[in-house]
Amino acid sequence: MRPPYARLALFISLFVTVTSNQLWPSAFETWKANDQAAAAASKVAHFAEAEKLLLTNEKLAETFPQKDARLPRTIFDLAQVYRAEGKR
Repeated sequence: MRPPYARLALFISLFVTVTSNQLWPSAFETWKANDQAAAAASKVAHFAEAEKLLLTNEKLAETFPQKDARLPRTIFDLAQVYRAEGKR
């Protein structure tokens, strides 16, 4: 027979597993939110903010599958921000 706290521990473990997908966004969702925020920042000429978001996205996209199109897109968007800032 299991001690009573074992059932509680199992319940808590299952609860955390089931709800964790809802509490923390996936890397893909984070990338999308950052991409949208970077586009909005670029539109109003807040290039430093856009650059920071895109650099974060670059790191995220490097963890995605090899043929995923988000890494080249992020690098292209980052290049556009650098160009707008006058960086080469």
